[in-house]
Amino acid sequence: MGNMQINDFFDSENFLNLEFDEILNAPNSELIISNLIYLVGYNHIEIEHEQPNLTVFNAGMFTGDLDQKLKIENGKLEGKLLDVANTVFNTLKDIKKESDISDYYSPEMRKLKHLEILKKNNIDPSFLKELRMRLVL
Repeated sequence: MGNMQINDFFDSENFLNLEFDEILNAPNSELIISNLIYLVGYNHIEIEHEQPNLTVFNAGMFTGDLDQKLKIENGKLEGKLLDVANTVFNTLKDIKKESDISDYYSPEMRKLKHLEILKKNNIDPSFLKELRMRLVL
C-alpha cells in the first residue's frame, strides 16, 4: 500500500465523521480496508474478487505467506482481522483528534493524551508506535 493513499484517507475531512461500520459504503472501501490491513502490520496485500458478492483480502508479511484476513461477503465485512482493523480505525480517529490540537499541550498533557489513547483502544505502546511509524513511512 502506498503511503500517500493512507495519509490522504487519514487527512480527509470525512474521516472523523466515518464510523467503522460505514467503511463499506465509502466509494473507496477496498482501499480503506487494504490500508487498515497494512497498518495492522502486513506488508503484502492482495484483493481477489472471487464472486460478484465476495471480495477477499489476503495478506502476509511475505509474498509467499498470504492467507485470508478479511472478506466482504454479501455486503458484510468479516474475518479474523476484523477486531484488529476496527481497533486500528478507532485509534487513527483518536490520533487525528489529538493531533489537531496537540501543539497547544504541555509535554505532560501530551503524555496523558497518549496514555488515554492506549487505554481507550486497549493497545500497548509498541503497537501505537508501529502504527504511527507506518503512517509516516
